[in-house]
Amino acid sequence: MRSPIPGILLLVCIGLIGFFGLHSYEKVEAGYVGIKVNLLGSNKGVDSEVLGVGRYFLTWNEERYKFPTFQQTVAWTKPSDPNAGAFQFQSREGLSLSADISMSYTVNAAKVSDLFQKYRRGIDEITQVYLFNLVRDTLVQAAATRTAEELYGAGKNAFVSEVTESVRVKMKPVGINIAYVAIVGNVWLPTQVKQAIDAKVQAGQLAAQRATEIATAKAEAEKAVAAAE
Repeated sequence: MRSPIPGILLLVCIGLIGFFGLHSYEKVEAGYVGIKVNLLGSNKGVDSEVLGVGRYFLTWNEERYKFPTFQQTVAWTKPSDPNAGAFQFQSREGLSLSADISMSYTVNAAKVSDLFQKYRRGIDEITQVYLFNLVRDTLVQAAATRTAEELYGAGKNAFVSEVTESVRVKMKPVGINIAYVAIVGNVWLPTQVKQAIDAKVQAGQLAAQRATEIATAKAEAEKAVAAAE
C-alpha cells in the first residue's frame, strides 16, 4: 500500500508556497517606525497601522513604509555650478541671489500616521519634494523683505532664523520637528554687487582702524603732557 505521507508533504509545500506568495516578510529596525497601508478595498490608503520594531508579514493588499526616528540631515547644493546655490531668490532691490542650504530634523514617532496621511509618501520623497519646496518658498518670502547687503552680511543670521522658525511652525503639527535650517557657506551675489559690498566693508574697517590710531595717538599725547607737568 502506498504511503500518504508524500502527498501530504506535497500539499503542505503547495500551501506554504501559496501563503508566502500572498505575503511578504518585512522588518522594522531599531531607530525606525513603520506604517502598514492598505492598497485596495474600502480602506485603501486610510487604515494605516503604526509598526514598532519587529518582523511582520504583509499580505498582497498591504505595503510598509519606514520612517526614521533619529536625527536626519540633508544638504541641498549645486555642485554643477560653483557660482550659484541650489535655491534662487531675490532681495528687496530685485537682485537675483542664491544659496546652498542644509537642514536637520527628526520625525515624531507618535505622529507618523498623521505624516503619512498628509503626504502618502516615504520620508525620502517627503524630504526631497515637499520639504525642499517649503524651504524654497520660505526663503523667497523672507529674502524679499531684505537688502542684498543684509542677506550677505550682518543680517544673514536673522534671515536664517526667520526661515527656520517658519518651516518649524508649519511642519511640527504633521510630525516633523525642525532642528535648524542653515546656509552652507554664504549667499551668492552678482559679482559686481559682491565687490561693492566687500569694498564698503573694507572701507569701514580702514576707517575704524584710522579712528583707533587717532584715539591712541591723542591718548599718548595727553599722557606725555601730563607727565611733563
